[in-house]
Amino acid sequence: MPLNPPIRDWKGRVVWMVGASTGIGRATAERLHAAGATVVASARNAQILDEFVKRHPGSEAIALDATDREAMRGAAAQLVARHGRIGLACYCAGHYRAMRATDFDLDDALRHQQVNYVGALHLLDAVLPQLIVQAKRGEPAHLSLVSSVAGYRGLPKSLAYGPTKAALINLAETLYLDLQPLGVGVSVINPGFVETPLTAQNEFTMPALISTDRAAAEIVRGWERGHELPQRWPVLRGGAPLDRVVTKTTDARVQRIVERFEALAAADVARLGEIYTPDARFKDPFNEVRGVPAIERIFDHMFATLDGPRFVIHDAVVQGDQCFLTWDFLFRMRRYDRREQRVRGASHLVLAADGRIAVHRDYWDVAEELYEKLPVVGSLMRWLKRRAGS
Repeated sequence: MPLNPPIRDWKGRVVWMVGASTGIGRATAERLHAAGATVVASARNAQILDEFVKRHPGSEAIALDATDREAMRGAAAQLVARHGRIGLACYCAGHYRAMRATDFDLDDALRHQQVNYVGALHLLDAVLPQLIVQAKRGEPAHLSLVSSVAGYRGLPKSLAYGPTKAALINLAETLYLDLQPLGVGVSVINPGFVETPLTAQNEFTMPALISTDRAAAEIVRGWERGHELPQRWPVLRGGAPLDRVVTKTTDARVQRIVERFEALAAADVARLGEIYTPDARFKDPFNEVRGVPAIERIFDHMFATLDGPRFVIHDAVVQGDQCFLTWDFLFRMRRYDRREQRVRGASHLVLAADGRIAVHRDYWDVAEELYEKLPVVGSLMRWLKRRAGS
């Protein structure tokens, strides 16, 4: 049971992303724009925001410093005057510099506090009255804060950063208690290591490092599913995230393909040529096609006929230009049973010299994994199995 109202359709929804110039904020804004949302991007750098608007027609930009209370209030008033509503407000502005107690810098510690936490309070001050009014009218209203797994416990070199993220987690959990009964959705997002300008400062190997595109896909998917609070990934336990097994490969070609499939959204289908060769061959139990346009049609059909389809890839075994993946395919049917379904399967890939897929063959049991999930056919298949085993 989702703890927040699931967001089924982004078309026309006004989304205010505060901290959208780079990193997770920028990637999430781009993905929401592709999904049809009216994205209002805010950050300090007006030039980067203008470039975002030019590349994403229909989006808007309001330059501001999140540490400036009046600037935040003015931006919210401008947004509401223009659109009459804020469907989702997300605070993802952030500041990070490694710090230890032996090299304590009070000015920088306070800078962390002002950007990471006080800026979020400024957003609350600016949008909470509007979100509550919308919820009372039965209109969509959602507040989301981007924190970090660094907020769960003390970490090396996180003396200034970690406490501000812990404060955001506590803030979001308390907000949820107050706002959920009123109909306002509240979520906190706790990324692990994501490849951004902030994490580029780290001199150590970052476990389970993911791209901003994949992070954005996970965030949007969480909002769409009404993800329970708090939303977190990847939380490390014994070296592996709780919700998936780390793929057993360090091959950059395969890791790129894995990330692309796990983050795949309807808007990404037109970019499949980035991971498939022009004359790539694709075969599964229902299709056998050649060429990127034909492969794109298969995935377009998948998104058109299923709700929330996504891949979770468990293992990757690589030998030369050959790769074998095991995965789960999760989805909801638009008719019949609305519970999330799971199909388990595997893929054999042959990679071209440039690392793209030249041959893609999927293997899964149609009878066990799909037909049994359909009401009429499923009953027949299960009856036949019982008869065969009697």
